[in-house]
Amino acid sequence: MKLDISQASLYGISDEAALELIEWRKSIKKPLTQRALERALKEALKCREQLGIKADKAIEIAIDKGWQGVTFEYIKSELSRRSQAENNNGTHKQAIGHYASRSERSEQTLNEYMQGIEQREGGSNGLADFEVEAPSSFRGRLN
Repeated sequence: MKLDISQASLYGISDEAALELIEWRKSIKKPLTQRALERALKEALKCREQLGIKADKAIEIAIDKGWQGVTFEYIKSELSRRSQAENNNGTHKQAIGHYASRSERSEQTLNEYMQGIEQREGGSNGLADFEVEAPSSFRGRLN
């Protein structure tokens, strides 16, 4: 059956995107009817008007996700999921950057401490210079 895509441009959809949708449906052995094609084009237009994305992008998302058709609610949910994933990715990157800089500061502090030990006279490692007193609750038990 030959489908008429001449109306695709009225929905803001390129002929290429409409043909891609038709081919996709054929490849999954669910060929489109003219009515189903028009419904898909209307859903893509709704995505453009209400979600602010290109109608071609709505078709692309549906195909990439392996969906049989273009459904406004599915596209809306997918865009929301992607937005959350991007936000979470940014949060993780910030956390990694924070801990990396903390780690670098700790390493720098450790290096400075080690240099200080090496510079001490007499080769002391600094540990013998400290007297440690056990807490009063342990004093009787240590003898």
